[in-house]
Amino acid sequence: MAVLPAFQGQGIGSMLLSALENSCSDALRYELFTGERSEFNLSVYKRRGYQEFKRASLGKTTIIFLERGA
Repeated sequence: MAVLPAFQGQGIGSMLLSALENSCSDALRYELFTGERSEFNLSVYKRRGYQEFKRASLGKTTIIFLERGA
């Protein structure tokens, strides 16, 4: 999921994430990942209840995996 820079900060990403979660209403948990340098994304996900459960290296990039119960 990505939002063009011109449209960021308007709640579009949060609406998209809500729509994705709602479309998977039978899920027991939700999982996503982002780069460790994506501080804004990490803050959004943590506000929504996601918690880090794993880190992995992908070349020079560290990927953070987050999850939350449905």
